[in-house]
Amino acid sequence: MRRPRKLTGRRNLTLVLVFAALFLAAAIGVRFMDRAPVVLLPEWRNLPEVPPEENAVTLLDEARGLLPKVRPMPLVLEDPKQPGRKMFYETEDNSIGRRLRIDRPDNDPELLAFLHQCENAAAKVRESLSRPAWRVPNKPTYRDYRAYRYDLALFACLAGAMGIIEGRYDEAADLLFDLWQVNHRLQLTPGAYGSYDDDVYRELRRLVRSAEAPEFLERVQQRLQALRPVFPSLRIVVEKDFWMLDNTLEAGVPKEGPIPQRAANTYLYVQMRRIARFLQQYKDEIFALTDKPVIEFRRWLEAHPEAADWSAIGVSPFQEISQHLYSAGFAEARLYANILFIACERCRRDNGAYPNTLDELVPKYLEGIENSPLDGKPYLYSVDEGMPRFQVSWWRKGQEQMQDVLPRNER
Repeated sequence: MRRPRKLTGRRNLTLVLVFAALFLAAAIGVRFMDRAPVVLLPEWRNLPEVPPEENAVTLLDEARGLLPKVRPMPLVLEDPKQPGRKMFYETEDNSIGRRLRIDRPDNDPELLAFLHQCENAAAKVRESLSRPAWRVPNKPTYRDYRAYRYDLALFACLAGAMGIIEGRYDEAADLLFDLWQVNHRLQLTPGAYGSYDDDVYRELRRLVRSAEAPEFLERVQQRLQALRPVFPSLRIVVEKDFWMLDNTLEAGVPKEGPIPQRAANTYLYVQMRRIARFLQQYKDEIFALTDKPVIEFRRWLEAHPEAADWSAIGVSPFQEISQHLYSAGFAEARLYANILFIACERCRRDNGAYPNTLDELVPKYLEGIENSPLDGKPYLYSVDEGMPRFQVSWWRKGQEQMQDVLPRNER
């Protein structure tokens, strides 16, 4: 058997030099030659700074400091099944105590006193609507506003107590619609993500079911219908994703730190820049799809399989955009479903039963019935357990599925 010939020292040195030259050329190309700027939204770059006294977001931060620090303790009762044993009060479904995780009934004096301690913070949040600018501080750092979800839910529960417990329905509705406007402005603010309007809708539905005056239901429905022209379009969702990618590229690669970490960050930067170029190529097509049902972007994504192949960074920005578009479209469907809910409730009070079809609401309660913004198909309406139910269709894992727009646990 012939033994393989050993490489000489000169050949070993040649191979080492070749690999070193290739590695050096790749490093130079990555570090210096492949760093030309790519900007998807040049009109959003170098925005002027907003003074704190003109920025509404600063008032939201100040409102958090006005919230009460101590929450009411659970209400302790005698266990009816075991005399002499204590138990916590069990909150009911869709109650204020259940939403805030405070084991007390909605008409409990301590719970109501706790909610009224939040009025100063709620007034500060409502004052933010008078500020001319909404800007996330410390641009381009991403700031997550999920912490405001509990705050807005707390203020929504305050409105529910004002209306259902204290009978101040108009004041409660005014507070809820102001909270909706605050959530709407946050949706339009670059760097602020998330939608918290479901708390507002839940308390509005509770007010509608408990109010006796039919004029109140009509006013609430008209105010909800007036919100629809100012609802954020799907284009702003794509623009905010582009804005985040621009800020990631603007941050660049840190010049300090260990060499392996710098090399990894540089590689990630190059991959993000490739994504930006790819997005820039289809930018006009994506913006054109924002005027159509959300399903059109999903179909466009299926027609461009190369858009999902970004395994180098572990995530596809197109999938992120698709998810954000779905969330925005579902939020718009949720707003219209609440309008349908109030119209059905008005019909029940006038006729003694909910309508058999949505077409029966036209023209007395609605001018017409719209289709779902997700796929352009009609809403699926039914009466389930004595309450109206609205569903929309959507594709998940290659199958069309029906999804409830309003929570079913309210029934």
